[in-house]
Amino acid sequence: MHSVIIWSLLSSSGTSLYAPYQGSPLSGEQERRIFVAIEQRQGLVCKQSLSEDEIAAIRALALRCEQAEQLHMRIDWTMLRHRTGDQTNDFLYYSNDRLIGYLAVDDRGGAENEITGMVDPEQRRRGIFSLLLDAAFEECRKRDVLYMILICEHSSLSGQAFLRARDAT
Repeated sequence: MHSVIIWSLLSSSGTSLYAPYQGSPLSGEQERRIFVAIEQRQGLVCKQSLSEDEIAAIRALALRCEQAEQLHMRIDWTMLRHRTGDQTNDFLYYSNDRLIGYLAVDDRGGAENEITGMVDPEQRRRGIFSLLLDAAFEECRKRDVLYMILICEHSSLSGQAFLRARDAT
């Protein structure tokens, strides 16, 4: 059995904070450290299409979540492989280059989209899913999507707790 939650996206705004680096020239060692940091995925990554490695990491994350709460994650693996690449529908969250959070938007081209997401059981209660959800909301607002539908299994204690915390039950 599942709970169906529908959020209206009609009245909210978001901002993003990006500022160019305006520091002094860097030494070779500093440049090397920055290059390594750029190569290592960290934090929120928004994608229009996924590589096979990313899909494998999502599968591994889904397995960890399913085993922790005896769930069956509703992920359309075929859809993930066949994204058109023209819209941002995948939101990944990394810690030290390890995928620990994921949210997918199933955009059916209408006024509502369905979302599925998960966070590594050992990384929950840190605001990661809220960050993923807020990023997805902002992206869908840009497309004039009016509603986001989140389906949560009743047996997912963490999912149900998240929905209660968001006053969405």
